[in-house]
Parts: sequence; C-alpha cells; structure tokens
Amino acid sequence: MDDPTYTLKQVVSILSSRADTDPPAHRIARSIRHWTALDLLVPIAGKETGTGVSRRYTADEVRKAAILVELSRYRIPAPVLEETFPGVSEDWPERPAWRDAIAGRNPIFLFMTYSEALTAYQLIPADAVVTMLQPASDRPPEPQPDHMPKIEIYSAIVINVTRLFASLNL
Repeated sequence: MDDPTYTLKQVVSILSSRADTDPPAHRIARSIRHWTALDLLVPIAGKETGTGVSRRYTADEVRKAAILVELSRYRIPAPVLEETFPGVSEDWPERPAWRDAIAGRNPIFLFMTYSEALTAYQLIPADAVVTMLQPASDRPPEPQPDHMPKIEIYSAIVINVTRLFASLNL
C-alpha cells in the first residue's frame, strides 16, 4: 500500500483545522506556496507542475509545514529559514526521534537557536541535555580573528513536535 499524499488544499485543511492555529487558511495556503518556491517544502513530483496538476505532499512534508507554521508565529525571517531549514530538515523523517514523535512514544522537541551568525536545530527527546552557546558571564569574551563571526545565541525556540504532530489529522 502506498503512503498517502496530500494536495495543497488538503494540506491547508489539515493545518488550519488545528485548534491553536492563528493564521487563516488563505494565509497558510500562501505560506505553503512560498515555502515550496523556496524549497523549504518538497512536493513528490517537484514544485513545477502543469496546468490542472496539483502538487502533492507526503505526510512528512505536511509535518514539516506544521513546524514552519509554528515557527512563523515567532516571526523567524524567511531568509533565515531559506538558508537553514532545507538542509537540516531533509533527513528528519529517517531519524528515530521523528518516528517517536509521530507514534507519540516519546515527547520530542525541536530546539531552534538563532543569532546573526548561527542558526541551529536539534530534534531531541525531552530528557536530553541541551547545550546552548553563550558567552561566559564572569569574564570578558576572548578576542576572535576578524574572519570568525561572533557566535552569541540571541533566542531559542522550543517546539513540542510530538504534541504538534498529534494535532494533525494525518
């Protein structure tokens, strides 16, 4: 049996049916089209379809779209997502933590840390130790060569993907 796939209209319906979703359906549809154009979401037959041919998304791409909707609540700039999200999210469906989140076996969290010089994502179980980069508070920062960017985390966003996935009707 083939895994189900979803049209844009079905994806919008799935994402807008969540009780805690802020954006209206037309905004979700516009965002999905935009994220597809930026290669943040990858339809199964590619993003260029002919007239009358709907793009179709796998369930895992719908889950990624749900994460992007959640990140959009925090106003993460599109260029940040465009530079970082496709590369890091590509292998998420093969990770045990992703499958645990889908099955609801374990609370799995997505940690996104964000700064001017570094954006990082960690998909980890709730009981994992998370290390954030931060400057030492008891001494001045050590000088770095000019070619090295200053790494200081400005923000961290934590998403409970197990709960998020459970809210989707897939």
